[in-house]
Amino acid sequence: MGSVKSAAKFGAKALLLKAFGPALLLVGVLGAVMVFALFMVITGGTISGGGQAKKAQEAASKTCTVAKAGGGGSLEDGKVPNGWGPKVEDAAKEAGTPSGIIAAQIQQESQWNPNATSPVGAKGLTQFMPDTWKNVMGNADPNDPEVSIKAQGKYMSELMDQVKKVSEKSGDDQVSLALAAYNAGPGAIEQYNGVPPYGETQDYVKKITSNAGTFQKNLDEGGKNSEADKKDAEPSAETSGCGGGDKASGESHSTGKDDLPWGNKNLPHCSIENGYTCPDGSESVTGMFNYECTDWGLWVINRNLGVKAGEDLKVTNSNFRPDGQNLDTAYVSPEKNWQTGWENKGWPMGDEPKEGAIVYYGANAGLAGAMGHIASVQKVNDDGTFIEEGYNGNPPPDDHKYYTRTVQNTEPTKFLYTPDAKDK
Repeated sequence: MGSVKSAAKFGAKALLLKAFGPALLLVGVLGAVMVFALFMVITGGTISGGGQAKKAQEAASKTCTVAKAGGGGSLEDGKVPNGWGPKVEDAAKEAGTPSGIIAAQIQQESQWNPNATSPVGAKGLTQFMPDTWKNVMGNADPNDPEVSIKAQGKYMSELMDQVKKVSEKSGDDQVSLALAAYNAGPGAIEQYNGVPPYGETQDYVKKITSNAGTFQKNLDEGGKNSEADKKDAEPSAETSGCGGGDKASGESHSTGKDDLPWGNKNLPHCSIENGYTCPDGSESVTGMFNYECTDWGLWVINRNLGVKAGEDLKVTNSNFRPDGQNLDTAYVSPEKNWQTGWENKGWPMGDEPKEGAIVYYGANAGLAGAMGHIASVQKVNDDGTFIEEGYNGNPPPDDHKYYTRTVQNTEPTKFLYTPDAKDK
C-alpha cells in the first residue's frame, strides 16, 4: 500500500508569506514606524534554557491530542499486538474514526511489523512514504511504532476534514470517503462527489470497513460504532495526554481584556534599551519569555483548549510540535515558524479571522519585523477588519504590555485555528 499512499498524500503546503514595502510617510510618522520596525526585528520571545522554561518542559512533556467527536471505541482484547491497543484508540479519537478502522488499516499496511519497508521506500507500521512522513510528523522516527500509529491518526484526521463537505452534500459516510481518499487521493472524492468508480479503491474501502469489526467491539456492519459503543466512541472534543483539564469546550475564548494570568505580576522580562538582554527570571512558564508576543500566543492556545488561570498548561514551547522541535519565535526561517509548527501539529489554518484564532505575521508582514509577530483575534468586525489583541505590539516603553488594535483581514500572513474549538 506504500505506493498507493504516496499518491494520496501530498507534499508540504506552500508557505504564504506576505511582504510589505516601507511606507512613504511624513518625516515624523516615518520616525515612529522605524522605531516600531526596529523593535519588532529584535523581539519575538525565543526560549533560553534554565529556570521556569525547564520546569515547563518537564511538567508538560506529553503531547496533547484533541479528539474529534465520533472517534475511538474499545478494541477487542488481544487483537492488537504488543500492547499498542490504547495508542490505536487514541489515534482513532484524533482521526474521528472508529478504533477498528485504524487497526484494520495498520493490519493491511504492515501486518503490524514496525520495521516493514516496501520496495518503493514506505516505512514502518503505517507505511508512509518519506516525503509524506516529513509533512505529517516532521523529523520523528517512522520506525517508532507508537509515533507511526499517531501519524496514522493525524493523517486520517486531515482526510476526514477534507471529505466532510462531500459527505454533507452526498450523504455518503464520512469514514468511507476518508478511506477512499486515503487510497485514491482527496481529489478523486471531489471529482466524483463520493467514492470514485475505481475497483481498487472500492475494494479497499470494503475490506477495511469489514475487517474493522475483527478488532473492535460492538461495530455495526460497515465499520460504524453501534449504539452500545457510542458513549465510548464519541468524545466531545476530549483532550488526552495533557495536564490541566480534559475539555476543549470552546468556552474559554477572548474575554475582551488582558487575561494573561501572569500579566499583572510585573515579572522580569527582556529589554531592548541596552541591546536585547533578558535578565534571570524572564523565562515564562510557557517556555517563551515573559510578556513577549509568543508568550501571549501560547496562553491563548491553552485558553482555547479550556485551560483556566492557575491550571497546568497543556501546550508549551517545547511540547507543541510532535517532531520535538521548539515552536520558537514567530518567524525563524521559511522552514521554521509558527505556520510550519501548526502544519507539523496537523492543526487547521486559513485566511479568515475567527474569535480566539492566533494571528500569525511572517517576516516583514504588516508592521512586523524580520522575526514576525504573534497575536490573537479578540473580535471580528463586519467591515473586513478585526480587533487584534496581544503583547509586545508597541514600541518602548509600552512594548511588554497588553495592546489592542484594528487590523485589515488581509494584513496577517495566516490565521491559526485551534481544533474542536470555537475558532475552527
